[in-house]
Parts: sequence; structure tokens; C-alpha cells
Amino acid sequence: MATTDNVPSVAAQAPPQEPTEAQSLLSQVRRREDALEKRERELNRRELRARALQALSDRGLPGSLADALSYEDAPAMEASLERMESAFRTAVQQGVEQRMAGRAPRSGEGGGAWLAQARRAAGLNA
Repeated sequence: MATTDNVPSVAAQAPPQEPTEAQSLLSQVRRREDALEKRERELNRRELRARALQALSDRGLPGSLADALSYEDAPAMEASLERMESAFRTAVQQGVEQRMAGRAPRSGEGGGAWLAQARRAAGLNA
């Protein structure tokens, strides 16, 4: 009785098949489609970045913030622009408040010495 355990598989013995002409053409078409899709995504990204730079400029924000925005699509870019503007303005406001924090000058305190020095520099009597 013969068994198939010792018989090598026919697929293992067969030489690798060359791709058919149709398979080659299909492969070329897929590569071209992939390249076109990649170019289209890059073009869309550039257009969204240009729109974002203009929006940042219109809002009085630095253009360097454009590097932190999302360019998946227009709604994602707009949403990330809104979040970025909010975060930037909050950070600026906190910085201003920190600089302004501290003891407020009282009237007549410190101003007299500066005023006297300015009058002497101007040639006026102190």
C-alpha cells in the first residue's frame, strides 16, 4: 500500500509561474492609482496648509502655528485651528497676567525720583 507521506507535493516541485500579461497590467494600474492617490493627498495637504496660513494671518496669529495643525481634511484643519487659537490666546493671556502680577505701584511711589531725574536730564529744575 502506497502512502502520500513520502511523495513530495506537486506544487513544491513546479517552477514558479511567471505573472500573466493581465496580472502585470493589473499590477501596473494599481501602482499608478496608488501614486495618483498619494499625489492627490499631498496636493490637498498643501492647499489646506495654505488656507491655514491665511487664516492664521487673518486672525493675527504667527504662521509657525501651522506646523501643529492637522491636515487630514478641511473639517479637521478647521477644528485644529480653533483649538490652536484658543490655546495660544490662553497662553498669551496667562503670560500677561503673570507679568502684571505683584504689587501695584501706589501714586507718588517711585515716580517722584524718576520725574526728578527726567527734569534734570532735560535741564529743568528738579
